[in-house]
Order: sequence, then C-alpha cells, then structure tokens
Amino acid sequence: MKSFHQLREELEEINFKLDHKKNHISSVKIKNTEVMYHSEKPGSKKVRVFVKPKGVKEPEELGVFKDMKTAEKSATQFVKLMGEDMKEGVSVLKIFIERAENTKIDMIAEAKEFPQSEVDKLEKMTDVNDHNGSVLYLAKMMKERKVIKMMELLIQMHKAGGHMTSDMINIRKGLLDTILLKAKSQYSNYKDVYNAF
Repeated sequence: MKSFHQLREELEEINFKLDHKKNHISSVKIKNTEVMYHSEKPGSKKVRVFVKPKGVKEPEELGVFKDMKTAEKSATQFVKLMGEDMKEGVSVLKIFIERAENTKIDMIAEAKEFPQSEVDKLEKMTDVNDHNGSVLYLAKMMKERKVIKMMELLIQMHKAGGHMTSDMINIRKGLLDTILLKAKSQYSNYKDVYNAF
C-alpha cells in the first residue's frame, strides 16, 4: 500500500505533466532554479507555479496565485529564500552545533528556574502543532538572537511554500537541540522545558 506522501507526489507529477502540455504560459530560470508558470485552467487569470531547483528530478508545485504578477513576485521571493538565506542558515546552524559540541557550554552560574507560565505556553503551542512558533518563542525567552533570526526565516519559507520540507524540519530540529542544550545548563526545571516539546 502506498503512503499518503507517495500518492501526493504521484498526483503532483501527473498534474504537472498535464498542465505542462496544455496550460503552460512561460518558463524562466532564476539563479539555479527553473520556474514554470501555468494557468490554472484554460483562460483563467490564476497562475500555478512549479519550481525545480538544481539537482532535483521533478518540479514541485509552489502554489496557485491570483495573477501572473503575484506569481512572479512569489517565485522570486521563494528562490531568494531557498538560495541565499538557506545557505546562510545552514552555515549558521553548523556553527551553532560545532560550538555546542566543542565547548559543551560552560555555565558556571547557578541554574535558575524557567517560569512555569512560559512552559505552559510552550506546551499549548506544541499541542496545536505550532512547532515553529514554540521554538521561536523559546528562543525569544532565552534571547538567542541568531536562532530567532533563523526561525523567522523558516517561518517565512513555510508560508511561501505552504508546507515544511524535510530539510526545513531538520534545520528546526537542529536549532531546537542547540537551545535546549543551553537551557539544560541554565534552568533547574529543564525537564519541564524539554517535555513541553
């Protein structure tokens, strides 16, 4: 039996091949990403956008937009986010992980307690599947500026793409692991913070 993910991929591939033949408007290359614009239906103003980054076999659907101008703007923004910012994000994440592993965060100061009301907020966020929001909230509570910036970027990419890719989820997990490692040495009730996720 095929998984939901496999069925969705097959459907997207079929939709792309059908659209490509009869509803294709234009194709452009932005940096290393091929972007294809298709009308949603013959004669429709709505535009369906497919992106195919370098090294990817099949194009992925970015979304359906109300007109060509909005589609072009969204595609350009998406490529920018996935290109420059993603590379910057991955390199920052690697630095975080290396520092955490090499130094093991030497905190001599006495551990303080993370406010229970904030732990409750984190639990509520994860209960409603706001995992990005909960990681961002913890980063703000701990005043981790680089993690805040990275999470804000991931949230923008999530909104632009409409879903979290496995790479984006791995980056979020790496950022969470980094701040949880720091929280372990800072907070006496670290287990409560950890269990909130």
